[in-house]
Amino acid sequence: MNSSKAKRRTPPKVALFSWSIPHYRAPLFRRLTANPNLNFTVYAGETRLTPTGGTVATIDDVNATEDLRWHKLSSRHVTIPILRGLEWQPDAVTIAKTENFDAVITFGIRSVSNWLLRRVLSNRGIPILEWGQGLKAPEAGLKWMIRKRYLKRAKAQLLYGTWARDFFANHGFRRDELFVVRNSLDHQAQVALRKEIIDEKIQDVRSNYGIENNRTRLVVHSGRLEKRKHIHLLIEAMSILRKQDIDVVAVLIGDGPEHVNLDKLARERGVADQIVWLGACYDERVIAELFCASDLCVAPGAVGLLAMHSLVYGTPILTSYNTTWSHGPEVETVIEAHTGGYFAPHSATGLASKMKKMLFPKPCKIEMADACRKIIDDFYTPEYQEKMFIKAINSVLPTHRQIESAM
Repeated sequence: MNSSKAKRRTPPKVALFSWSIPHYRAPLFRRLTANPNLNFTVYAGETRLTPTGGTVATIDDVNATEDLRWHKLSSRHVTIPILRGLEWQPDAVTIAKTENFDAVITFGIRSVSNWLLRRVLSNRGIPILEWGQGLKAPEAGLKWMIRKRYLKRAKAQLLYGTWARDFFANHGFRRDELFVVRNSLDHQAQVALRKEIIDEKIQDVRSNYGIENNRTRLVVHSGRLEKRKHIHLLIEAMSILRKQDIDVVAVLIGDGPEHVNLDKLARERGVADQIVWLGACYDERVIAELFCASDLCVAPGAVGLLAMHSLVYGTPILTSYNTTWSHGPEVETVIEAHTGGYFAPHSATGLASKMKKMLFPKPCKIEMADACRKIIDDFYTPEYQEKMFIKAINSVLPTHRQIESAM
């Protein structure tokens, strides 16, 4: 056996540095960990706080740590006011100096240690791949110059969507170093659940929320109740529709700082009896049953993971046009008259009009459900992501170290 074949017996050693492991990443990381042709390790902290000041449910929160190769790092946040929002992992640089990685994936320009990793790994001849949204909106000037310098130190970009890929390709990046890996949830579990949820169960859920006739529609929203979600527009739209004798019941999954204000608004607008505050819920069966039973998912403000969560269960999404650049890359799944629809941002009347159109005289879900499920099944799964990760990693490795097919 020649030396080249012998080297292929040792799987490439690839590390990912991230400030935390959101719970929805677990299925992807399990696949990469289990891949026999890849030695994959996640180096991440346990913090729920993100560098931007938000919070995220981590693998610890939902007991999803099994079957992951996870090396825990301390993730610290810079508290100096002028540098607030930056993150730092003290042990990351030490690990990069001593471990013989074939490639390293970093996640986030706000990580000070990621900037230092670029210098250390470059000096050692270890290629870096950057994973992230890339951009959600056009950038220029000093901010873009800094971001571009950071990103250019990586040999490949793992991006959430096609918009960022095209922007980068038009601003100095080679297309062959841009890989659209998209995003995913626990697709396998979701598909299993949607197969189990039969029509009788759907009718039971609808009955539980008071949908007993063909004149009333059930809509759903899932996510933290915060200002950027613009839930107040949904309440205003429901008030407009009520004055037109159009009955809609809304179930809101999630809690947050705007709950009290939104509840007060619902009472003032006379639609409190049409809104169900379900609260925070991580039980996928409960969520799956509700999405399957709903006629429409309404997301008046920023859309991200919610798009995948709704569409995988065959429920179209109504959201605002992305003219304010508030949405995450997952909004690319919402295709007008195919998997959902759009209305003018900040317009309660526009939202009410589009809700009426998509819900009456018959729910658009009847025609759109198959397309909703297909776009997720085809492009937003851990399996799809794994393939794209391997393709991107192979692009920065010498031929004799490239990853073979997993199965």
